[in-house]
Amino acid sequence: MIVVDDGSSDKTCEVVQDFKERSRAPIKLCKLHKNHGKGGAVKKGIMRAGGKLILFLDADGATNIEDFEKLERQLGAKPFKGDQVQALKAVAVGSRAHLEEESIAQRSVLRTILMHGFHQVARICVRSVKDTQCGFKLFTREAAKSVIPSLHIERWAFDIEIIFLCESLGIEVQETAVRWQEIDGSKVNPLTAAITMARDILAIRLCYLLGIWKLDTFVGTRKKQQ
Repeated sequence: MIVVDDGSSDKTCEVVQDFKERSRAPIKLCKLHKNHGKGGAVKKGIMRAGGKLILFLDADGATNIEDFEKLERQLGAKPFKGDQVQALKAVAVGSRAHLEEESIAQRSVLRTILMHGFHQVARICVRSVKDTQCGFKLFTREAAKSVIPSLHIERWAFDIEIIFLCESLGIEVQETAVRWQEIDGSKVNPLTAAITMARDILAIRLCYLLGIWKLDTFVGTRKKQQ
């Protein structure tokens, strides 16, 4: 387990270190000295991960960790065999799309409008996934190595860039319904976050379209898949 402290000012590191020493649990603590944003923190955590499967999840426990097995079954619950291209087609994302009707009933009018607006803007970049923002995604190691190092977005829209890169590279993305509950205590301003995400989504589309951000490092992989 890797815990990434994104430049927090509380006692997160002390709590993690204390638990690690008392439990002798296999935990790595990654402390960032300045705040990078959720995308930046996830990227740095995954870059330090080992193993054939790499899962990232939100620390608030909003998604039931037992649903890891559902994502694992989507990828195939056995060691991956075959060439690199076959292994690359292995990304499973948790989804709350099945909960959307219920969430609308519980959200304010503003949040509901922002949610529907976000879905429409996200389609500028992503077509294969209904819920891009669930913080519960499982990669094969080869998929993570091909996508994560190239992430440019460090804030909330980094999930969009992940799926966009997967679609661009022909990596199959499988969406799986997971159990999820909203956790109180979020400090995110929904209006400000929506504006930032819309800006970043447009940046993703335009920067790759205009060649400002490139996929040159993946040309060999794309040729193999074709």
